[in-house]
Amino acid sequence: MAPKKNILLFRGQNKEVLLSTLRSWKEKFITKHGEMNLLEIHNNTMFENILSDCLSPGFMGSTRMIIFHEKLIKTDKEQEKINAQKNEGETIDIDALTNGQTKKIPDNDTSWIKTLESIPDTNFVLFVGNKKPMTELEIWLEENASIHEFDALSVEEIIGYIESHLRLPYEQASKMSDRL
Repeated sequence: MAPKKNILLFRGQNKEVLLSTLRSWKEKFITKHGEMNLLEIHNNTMFENILSDCLSPGFMGSTRMIIFHEKLIKTDKEQEKINAQKNEGETIDIDALTNGQTKKIPDNDTSWIKTLESIPDTNFVLFVGNKKPMTELEIWLEENASIHEFDALSVEEIIGYIESHLRLPYEQASKMSDRL
């Protein structure tokens, strides 16, 4: 299956270039479609209405962009918690249990994947995330999203940057890059 052009994953270690590219995309989008069609989410707490926002068309039926800045960025502690929850087994709905039924509550990643599979072509969903896929959602994005890599700078690129921006000779720039 070819990657979806309207689901994007920006990732990598070069945060400066990544954020600059993201800023440029946002500016171009706002110029063309208006600020009211841009939704930015800056935390890991996702609500069901945010999932429905991914499916909703933009104002007056125009294009919409939703950017998730921290949905995929997890600390080691957060990842350990996710792994522990996976090892606990299925989540049981208490109400269903008291009615004599047991059913699995879909996990957050499953809800996300179902939503992303059905977003309209006019909507763009952009994730800023980790380099290595860790969760079911990240693995799905690895296979289905248009990925934009922002690799770390090489030593020579860092030295060149220091030389040009700080106007230092190569020897000083090289010594400075060793400290980074």
